[in-house]
Amino acid sequence: MNTRIVELESAEPTPADLAAHLWEGHMVWSWKRRGQTAMLPKLPQPGVCRQGRHTLRTEHLMFYSPQTMLDHAAAWAICSDFEAQRWLGWGTEHIIVNDEAREALCEVCPGDTDTSFPSGLPRRLMTDPFEPPAGPFERLIGVRLDDGRYAADLLLSTDTGEIGGVLARHARGLGLGAELFGAAALFAHTHFGFQTVKARHEVTNVASARTLERAGFVASDGPPRFTLPNGREISIRWMTHRAVDGASNCRVES
Repeated sequence: MNTRIVELESAEPTPADLAAHLWEGHMVWSWKRRGQTAMLPKLPQPGVCRQGRHTLRTEHLMFYSPQTMLDHAAAWAICSDFEAQRWLGWGTEHIIVNDEAREALCEVCPGDTDTSFPSGLPRRLMTDPFEPPAGPFERLIGVRLDDGRYAADLLLSTDTGEIGGVLARHARGLGLGAELFGAAALFAHTHFGFQTVKARHEVTNVASARTLERAGFVASDGPPRFTLPNGREISIRWMTHRAVDGASNCRVES
């Protein structure tokens, strides 16, 4: 249940390299697994929108521009499992292929790394800042408000107004897909002033089509074929989302 822009960003050190070479196979121990309880999860504190950084909140998710290499690695981990790659087709050189590393990253609570950070990954991921590469894309990482775990990856093309998004495995089947795509449309409308937001999905990906409909997207025209990065050519359909008021209300100029 994912639709997204499949062009790959040119990132500096790839999370795939970090996870593949530095993972030692230890289990990740979250506060849940340690038997601890908490009324409210600790959440990241991204602050308000500022130059090159954005944040927004929905009913069950909080999104923000990746701030650390941990955020960046988690975004790639969310997109790297088999189900997501069935539709994304990035190729193994662009994903985190180590199953344990990928799953561990998706279990991290970025607002509570003291108890949820996997011992098999380098702790500098938590402190090394991430600077997004130059280019016409804006990415937001999403966390669950109920338990604080990384839960979603959202991408916007600031050239075309096209959006895409992927949920982490633990966030699928909970009705969060429409919330993710609704957030992507809101991000494009209110932070970048797009009157019309576009999304595409593979014809056979009926789940994405239905989820986009629930998020307020409607069928539209567009090129019927697309070639994924791995060379697979697919038949696609386009959908659009119209803003009631497309004027940007972001606190800073993007």
